[in-house]
Amino acid sequence: IGAVGEIVGATAVVLSLIYLAIQVRQNSNMARAESRLRLVATWREFTDSLESGDVYAFGRGLQHYPELPPAEIVKFRGHLWHALHFFQCALALREAQTLDEETYSRYATIIAALYATPGGRRFWQEAKIFATGRIAQALDDRLTEGQFPDIRNTFLMPANGDNTTEGAQGGLS
Repeated sequence: IGAVGEIVGATAVVLSLIYLAIQVRQNSNMARAESRLRLVATWREFTDSLESGDVYAFGRGLQHYPELPPAEIVKFRGHLWHALHFFQCALALREAQTLDEETYSRYATIIAALYATPGGRRFWQEAKIFATGRIAQALDDRLTEGQFPDIRNTFLMPANGDNTTEGAQGGLS
């Protein structure tokens, strides 16, 4: 009878551990999903802020910052700060291992492409001192890697009707 009790007790412990492992896995999956949803919501806030403003003014900022009218400078800076905040969220989720490397890399490429433009680089030179060390280092590392799409064409609508963008080059210098 004592041996049967020990077997039943051991079985109960094993079943409890299996149940606990399943619960931990489900909670981890839910945490990852919630993290991604928060990140997507933050990205949507960024794109909504562009859509609700003058997206072409943002495009002019990517090319010509700080040589913009004062109102456009304020909006352009706000958009790039918002992009940096998004990058900070993506980096934090990656560091917490709730965002996979591929998704992080794609978002990091988009943000770095914004900051690799002539206007983005000028802004980053001014703003970098306000970023935390690890955020600044991560963005600088990504910028050093290079090989970005020329994102300026996404935001520019040529005033003269042609399809050229002044100074646009692949791989942005």
